[in-house]
Amino acid sequence: MFTRETQKNGAHRPPAGTVLARGKKTVLREFERADVDRWLAWPRHRDPLFESYNPPLLTQRQRDHYFQQQRDSRDTRQYAVIDPTGEFVGRISIRDIDWRLGVAVLGISFHPGRLGQGFGSDALWIFLSYYFGNLRMHALFLDVAAFNFRAQRVYEKCGFRRCGQRWGEPQTDYAGIFRNAQWETIRHLFQWDNGLMRPLLYDMVIRRDEWERLWEERSAAAQVGA
Repeated sequence: MFTRETQKNGAHRPPAGTVLARGKKTVLREFERADVDRWLAWPRHRDPLFESYNPPLLTQRQRDHYFQQQRDSRDTRQYAVIDPTGEFVGRISIRDIDWRLGVAVLGISFHPGRLGQGFGSDALWIFLSYYFGNLRMHALFLDVAAFNFRAQRVYEKCGFRRCGQRWGEPQTDYAGIFRNAQWETIRHLFQWDNGLMRPLLYDMVIRRDEWERLWEERSAAAQVGA
């Protein structure tokens, strides 16, 4: 698992479609062009709070450009998550990569119909094994909306810890956070901004030594339970 992968300014990467890691419920592989179409074919989130999580509408030419731009980038990487049947169920990405310092920012999204089935935590755990093991990175950051309790539980389960908080970028209030009484209990997690709203974001991080310690604990627990 700790095989070193050659990195020179982030230029090297396996061919599209290459399997990188396998978990109990998911497989992590390199993103391929067809995954763009699979991603855009996902159904939209029914919960209006997750409207901004829906994929954009892209023409075929824009999809080609999107994929090639991702493949050519030196400071971003994108990976596909598939289930045991081979269905494309999620995307994991890292951006703002600093190969010299060994740090990046995580992004993750899953098929709306496959949430709550354990795919997220399984996929993230095997991705961390690839990130800290093969890529030999030192720290991984992310930000998560304060209202997204499910995602926070997944991140914490995989070893991430909170390291700060801030207000996100202004966006359209599709859910009517400041109009509808049903959102009263989470309204404090949003800020009104001249007709738009800003969600409260929690910054989280996991460092390599923290992941190694957790990996050793899980491995020891698995051997005891075997």
